[in-house]
Formats: sequence, structure tokens, C-alpha cells
Amino acid sequence: MGDVSLPPSVQWREGPNGVPVLHVETDGHVADIAANGAHLLNWIPRGQQPILWMSRSSRFAAGVPIRGGVPVCFPWFGQLPGHPEAPMHGFARLCEWQLLRVTEGSSGVELVFRLTEAGEHFARFWPHRFEALYTVAIGAELGMTLEVVNHDDSPFAFEAVLHSYYAVADARPATVRGLEGLEFRPKGSTSTQRDDVPVAIGSGISRRYPDTADATIVDPGNRRTMTIKPAGARSAILWNPGAEIAQSMEDFDDEGWKSMVCYESGNVGDTAILLAAGERNAMSVTVSVSTDRPSA
Repeated sequence: MGDVSLPPSVQWREGPNGVPVLHVETDGHVADIAANGAHLLNWIPRGQQPILWMSRSSRFAAGVPIRGGVPVCFPWFGQLPGHPEAPMHGFARLCEWQLLRVTEGSSGVELVFRLTEAGEHFARFWPHRFEALYTVAIGAELGMTLEVVNHDDSPFAFEAVLHSYYAVADARPATVRGLEGLEFRPKGSTSTQRDDVPVAIGSGISRRYPDTADATIVDPGNRRTMTIKPAGARSAILWNPGAEIAQSMEDFDDEGWKSMVCYESGNVGDTAILLAAGERNAMSVTVSVSTDRPSA
């Protein structure tokens, strides 16, 4: 952790349960990133309430996923077919990533993390030689880029998702604009549907969009909107567990579903990436916030 030179705006801190966390504070914009999973725990632009949601019941321990913020799901999403013993959503969010470099410029701070091996516990599920580079840019906007390089001698396929949890004052009246007209599959269904109006979160939702677009979460309780712009991510997941599922999850506080919306950008299922030997693939997400402030 101490091998990379840090600007004054970035410092290592001890997070929950002693988890090493990089604290970033630049021009009034604040963020924290755990080394475990290169997990973005929060992002607070100057003058805003926290943009990312974190479960109060989340466990912070080595080898245990963190619930909330932005987990990096790689190299598979959900359950690995044929391997019920494999970790959900891949191993990347369970591994400690190497901090490669930190740079500071006029627009904020950029941090680059690297992961190059699955480790002894997970290599049997995905025995490929690879390099994953994850860049997080902290400023008035949030930028996240995941680049995967195939160092193997043959092609491999992978899924990757930036599993972003966004904080809202109340999910029930919250809506998502920008998905109108796109096909989606509700969880558990093989048939596709479409919406012609903004999507209402209501009391819970679980959809997978085989195609994606810029999306805006409308958070009326906080009088703000959060716009998510993906690039290189060809599919999306919109999720809120609702009361019953939230109560069944050990690391999800029972009432937490009322204050979060997941809009996840990535490449999963039919849009999984087949990467030839020596090639690289990148996807990115940019998040911006607009506040509807009452006039004086």
C-alpha cells in the first residue's frame, strides 16, 4: 500500500473492521475506496448528500463482499453455471487489488488499480492469464473504467458489471428515465417487454436490459437527478430488492431497500465479451448529478 506516491488529497485510512481504505478529498469532492475489491464505498460531490448507498449491515472483512457502493463484478455475473460453490458475481470483488498509480489534475483525482490473478481459491473456476485495470476518477463527476487484457494463448470469455448502488431519499416514488422503448426481461422471465414511460421503482424491481442507454435516476426526495452514461457496456440491470428479499439477506438492512436504486452497467449473458489472445476490452461509466434547488 505504501509503494505508490500519493498527493496531499489522497491518504490511506483504516476503514470499518480495519479494512484499508483510500480517502480522497479534492476541491470539496470526497470519496473512499477499499483495497479489498477496489470497492468504491462512497462519492460525495461538493455540496451534495452521498450519491452511493451503503448497507448498514454490510460486512467488512477479507474475502467477504461489501454490500453497497460500487462492487466490481468480474469475470462472471450472478452464479457461475455448473459451479454452485463459486462466489456470486465473480472473484474480483473479493480480492485485494494493487494500487498502481494516483494522479491529480485540474478536474480531480484519478486512481488506477490492477488485478492479475484469481488467487489459489478461485483459479480453478477461471484459470486464465489476465490483467484487469480499474480506473476511478473523483471530481465533480465520477468516472469508472474497467479494462481487461487477455495474456493467455487462447481466447476467453468474461462478464463484467459495475454494480452501482445509488442513494435516494425514498425509492418508492423514484423513477428512471432514458430506458423507454428498450427491451427488458423481468427476473425469472424469458420473454421481453418494453416501457413507453419512465420506469417506476415502486416496492421493488429486477430487470435485465440486453441493450443499454444513458439513464437518469430521478430522486424527488433529495430534489436531484443522477445521470449514468455508459460506454462499451452493452447491457444493464435495474434492481431494488423490495422488503421481502431485503429481509432475507444477511448483509442488507431490512429497511435499506427504501433508500437505494441499483443501475448496473456491463456486459453479461448474450453481451459477454469474447477476448482474443493479446487483446484488451474496456467499458466505462460516467456519473453526474444535477440538483433542483428552489429559487431564493
